[in-house]
Amino acid sequence: MKKTNTILSVLISIVAVLMVIGVSTVFSACGPKDDGSYMHCHMVQLIAACLGICIACFSIISFFTKNKTFVLILRVVSMIMAVITIILPFAMKMCMMNTMQCHSVMKPFLLVAGIIMIILSAISLVTISKDR
Repeated sequence: MKKTNTILSVLISIVAVLMVIGVSTVFSACGPKDDGSYMHCHMVQLIAACLGICIACFSIISFFTKNKTFVLILRVVSMIMAVITIILPFAMKMCMMNTMQCHSVMKPFLLVAGIIMIILSAISLVTISKDR
């Protein structure tokens, strides 16, 4: 369990950190308007970055803990946060045009990152459950 937990914790952390960096740089939401205010999709970007930071922190915590039940709880919470990451661009108001950067770049990136984190968390849940 320890080696598998270590590998999965590192992988989930890497994906979460890449999500935070990606959403903040290359795969970001639309830029500010002419008056300096931000569009609605900017809030999706901020929430996705916060979710990524939380998932990375939970994964780092599970890397250092030896309590299997606590790791199981952290994985379930991480999986829920990854599901929220996938739902986020659809649930919150984004720009109206589908050609905007938030629709064409950020939304697919959040979908892929969320799916990868769900898959890794599910593998970890199965592995931890077998070891219990």
